Amino acid sequence: MLATRVAASPLVAHYASFDVSVLRAELARYEIEPAPLTYACSALLSRAAWPLMVSVSLPVVTRHLGPQVGGRSPKTNAEAAGEIAMRAIDMLQARDLGGALAKAGLHWGTVASDLRWTPCGLPTGHVRAADLTPRTDLFDPSHPFFGKTVVFTGALESMTRRSAFQRVYDVGGTPGDGVTKETHVLVVGEQDIRRLAEGETMSAKQRKAHDLRAKGQDIQLIGEDDFLRAL
Repeated sequence: MLATRVAASPLVAHYASFDVSVLRAELARYEIEPAPLTYACSALLSRAAWPLMVSVSLPVVTRHLGPQVGGRSPKTNAEAAGEIAMRAIDMLQARDLGGALAKAGLHWGTVASDLRWTPCGLPTGHVRAADLTPRTDLFDPSHPFFGKTVVFTGALESMTRRSAFQRVYDVGGTPGDGVTKETHVLVVGEQDIRRLAEGETMSAKQRKAHDLRAKGQDIQLIGEDDFLRAL
């Protein structure tokens, strides 16, 4: 099976946290204990290697790199992710994939035999919104987050929760620790399915946001890419 065959070598996928979450869910469903594996995300490497790109979605990156890098099927998508990783190694002037991750300030993603995982990305740590303050008092009132309360759920691949809070503060918004009637935007990152309540597919913050929307509150749910574009 796949998890056994790749245990000796790292996996690479574009937005790898999604692919790995599906793999973990299927392994759990069939009660299969895999050999531990490591993986890297070609989307995260793209952000580091080509920082001026507006988006690191697979079509955008493949267009940037040229027609020889393309993905229109699961097979070619996988080949494209591998090619993107190789190009990123060259752009970051690294010797190998591990070196490219290090130069990008990223760590390997891992999946243990008991299916506990560490997403590929930046080091994380618990932080409260109140631990931070704006680094400027010069704000653009037209910014989409100005005067808005922005809450996060799940892990962001592009930055730590602390950095995300700081970015919201620095554009005149207010980061929040939980979804309330004062919340304007919920940014939905990668969810660890093992931390969700039994039988649930959404975090408690997502469920609360959907409940408030159903009651008429104007609360917007966006993904990480939309958050980055808005910044």
